[in-house]
Amino acid sequence: MNTVEEGLLIYLRDRGITQAHIAREAGIDKDKLNRTLHGKRGLSMKEFEKISAALHTDPETLLKAIRCNDAKVGWLHGRKRENP
Repeated sequence: MNTVEEGLLIYLRDRGITQAHIAREAGIDKDKLNRTLHGKRGLSMKEFEKISAALHTDPETLLKAIRCNDAKVGWLHGRKRENP
């Protein structure tokens, strides 16, 4: 299973949403966001809340979407499908 950060990166890429757009909308430095999404630093709950708001959703719904997407990607690549 991917980390939340990896899952978020995949989620954004799959939807054609740029890191620059999310950084701007969430009020997070774009370099900081990039390092976070590539596993160079952790994602705080406050940042996750800001990203959720920038995506016009709540953190719980976004987390479910990330986990669901991870299960689908894993299944497509031959990994055992997990319950999201």
